[in-house]
Amino acid sequence: MTGQTRQPASEKSPEERRELLGQAVAGTLAQQGTWRVKSQSDYDAVVIKGKKTNHVLHLILSVVTMGLWLPVWLILVILNQEEKRRLAVDAYGNISTEVEGVVLRPEPSTDGRWVVAPTTRLGLWAVRLAGAWVGLTIVAAPLYLWVPGGELVNAFLVYGLALAAGLASGVLALIAIRRDKERALSVYAAVIPLLFFLALVVAELVTGGEH
Repeated sequence: MTGQTRQPASEKSPEERRELLGQAVAGTLAQQGTWRVKSQSDYDAVVIKGKKTNHVLHLILSVVTMGLWLPVWLILVILNQEEKRRLAVDAYGNISTEVEGVVLRPEPSTDGRWVVAPTTRLGLWAVRLAGAWVGLTIVAAPLYLWVPGGELVNAFLVYGLALAAGLASGVLALIAIRRDKERALSVYAAVIPLLFFLALVVAELVTGGEH
C-alpha cells in the first residue's frame, strides 16, 4: 500500500501576509458597520466596537417596572459593552481571531460544522447566563420550599435574578445564532431558559391561573 505524502504549506511573503491581514480587517469592519480600528501593525491588528449604556435610565425603568426591565437592561449592557478583537496572520497566511483571550476560528460557523464551545462573544455570554439561571434556580428552590414564610422575599429575589439571567441568555443566544451565525451546541442549549419561561406563560394563560 502506497501512501501519499502531504506537502507542507508554503510560507507567505511579508507583502502577502500584510495583504491577507488587510482583507481580514476590512471584512471585520464591514460587519454591521460598527467596528473601528484601534491599532494595526504589519501582522496583527486590534479592532473594537461598543457604546455607553445609560445605566441611570435603566435603573429608573427597573424600579418603576418592579424589576421587569432587568432582563432588558442586562441584554443592552452586554450588547453595548466594548468588544475588542485581535486579528493576527501567521507565516503561512492563516488568520486567527482572539476575543477575550479565546482564539476563535477565523470565520466562525461559515464551514457549517457543529461545535460544542461558543465561537462568538454573545454566544459565550449566553452560555454563562444560562449557567447562572441553573445555579440561581437550584438555590431558590430550597429557599422557597423549606424556609419559613418570612424568608420568601429572599426566594422571590433569587427567582427574579434567575428570571433575568434566563431571559437574557435566551435572547442573546438567538441573536448570536441569527446575526453571528453561531453553531455551538451549548449556545443552542442556552435558548432553553427562554423556552421554559415562555412555556410557563402559555400554560398560565391556557389554564387561566387555576391551580
